[in-house]
Amino acid sequence: MPSTIFSELPTAVWEAVANHTGHVNRFDSAPNGNHAEIAGTLHTEHGRVFVKGTRLLPDQHWGGGEAWSLRNEAAVIPHARPYAPNLLWQVETAGWLLVAFEHIEGRHPQYHPGSADLKSLAAAIAALSELPCPDAVRLRVEDRYRSQDPAAQALAGSTMLHCDLNPSNILITPAGDVRVVDWAFCSRGAAWLECAFLLPWLLRDGHTPDDAEAWLNRFPAWKQADPTIVDSFASWLATAWARRDVPDAAPWIIEYAGITRTWATHRHNPSAARTQESAWRKPAAAAPEM
Repeated sequence: MPSTIFSELPTAVWEAVANHTGHVNRFDSAPNGNHAEIAGTLHTEHGRVFVKGTRLLPDQHWGGGEAWSLRNEAAVIPHARPYAPNLLWQVETAGWLLVAFEHIEGRHPQYHPGSADLKSLAAAIAALSELPCPDAVRLRVEDRYRSQDPAAQALAGSTMLHCDLNPSNILITPAGDVRVVDWAFCSRGAAWLECAFLLPWLLRDGHTPDDAEAWLNRFPAWKQADPTIVDSFASWLATAWARRDVPDAAPWIIEYAGITRTWATHRHNPSAARTQESAWRKPAAAAPEM
């Protein structure tokens, strides 16, 4: 995804933003993320806001895939309060769409075994699972994998799922509250899938597959999930990422594809999974937004 800095935006976009924020003093690009063409913090005369933006493609429905993702996040995020940031405003002008969110001060958690942050993560997952799933959540998890196997219909459900609780999408505030950002791929599906999407990130930060699955057993939805469906999901996830694991893929994609392959193999052949793990395991680094 090409990136743009705020100063490169058309004057009309600047003016429209200033109508909401007052004078913009500075823009700091976000260190993580690979979807929005522009993403970062605006320092304005009225405080800080986090903004995402993308060019609108006039020949594509909704302005293109990235614009659709931004519109989708803007529609869903009010229903994820108080765990999601507040939606502040949207600007659509001069061929650009910008969406602004409350700026949240906080740090990203550590997912390594024994981390004190795992307790906060567990509490957030439990709380998120209790939120009603509104009509605004239009994506369905089963639709991602039905082309691989019609049996993916078994992933259907009525729980609102963030689907990407990687450390870069979690902030722990100075007060100790957990906030969750980047709801672009929020979907409806079976409740245990939030744990399943989280599991590769636990592996990335040092958990073994057995340890990660055991840690997730604290969540009734995961513990009660049909093991055969979990086996199938692990395989579907690995296949989806294997398709992105091409020679010129970004390093994080190659790594993540290896992680999902390890988990899928573990579900069927644990001893072989240990061999695969050595191929991608390396010191943990900041996880990108997906």
